[in-house]
Amino acid sequence: MRIKYNKIVGPTKKQIPVVEYSKLVKNTKKIAFEIKHLPQDSGFFSVFNGLMNHLTYSNKNDIIVPYWTMIGIKGHDFNYYENRTQNVWDSFFEQIKMKKKKDCSYIQISKFGAWLNNSFFGSHYYGRKNTKTWANFIYNNVLKNTEWRQKVNEKYKKYIKPKPHINIRINNFYEKCMLSEQCIGIHVRNKNHNIEQPKNIMPSYKDYFKAIKDNCDYKNSLIFLATDNNVALNAFRNEFKNNLIYQDNIDRTEVEDFRQLHRYRSPSKKLGEDVLSDCVLLSKCNKLFHIISNVAIAAMYMNPKMKNYLLIG
Repeated sequence: MRIKYNKIVGPTKKQIPVVEYSKLVKNTKKIAFEIKHLPQDSGFFSVFNGLMNHLTYSNKNDIIVPYWTMIGIKGHDFNYYENRTQNVWDSFFEQIKMKKKKDCSYIQISKFGAWLNNSFFGSHYYGRKNTKTWANFIYNNVLKNTEWRQKVNEKYKKYIKPKPHINIRINNFYEKCMLSEQCIGIHVRNKNHNIEQPKNIMPSYKDYFKAIKDNCDYKNSLIFLATDNNVALNAFRNEFKNNLIYQDNIDRTEVEDFRQLHRYRSPSKKLGEDVLSDCVLLSKCNKLFHIISNVAIAAMYMNPKMKNYLLIG
């Protein structure tokens, strides 16, 4: 049986049905997809993790092409660009190099990046109405799954190459502040992200302080903080004094309210450079204290051996 597919153009959530894809793969090994990975209306690492899902779970002959333009995106969450028509990916990473197989015929499709599925097209998509379901899925299937972290890490190391200026920024901070030191990573988000937590409650700063003191020799360690707001920064600075380190050139909000940095700021590449460098630096820590977020999840597969502590409010 021959399955006919039409070329899908432009941003769309339309997906090839799982059953049809299975039939196609079963009937011929010479058909593959050139998947143009598009951004969606969400944060930097939500989109990035969607891409990593494609790289990890797609058919071995498929080609993944990041194409992060804002054409057709009507929302205001993905604010990491300076020109809506340019490929935002090129501002942060080298293009992914994947060779087409000579004995394969390629069908080009455009696809958003729902992720964390155990089969490529059978994606586990989440939305605002079921974020609690998504949070529990993350808790049970990702945070406890070291095999998953290792599997994604292999693709990350093979295909993801940050731009030189971003590597320089990361390496300069690491060599100046973190090299040869026991380092604890902390990721703190705006409290209004509580809807993405298993109990819909964000842990307090005191919850973080207690977890760190109960599980670490914190007095003889450096504590690297990645946060989107200065309220959290000041609280951790008051608690851990000179043991606390952080990037001081990050754009953070002055108050911790409903305003999320990537949602309510003017579009800027620096927002992407800030969150990307913070995430990579988190991955270089020995331990990570975090809530459920795409940033923390990315840091965990960047360093699959890093011990992590999930805080649940």
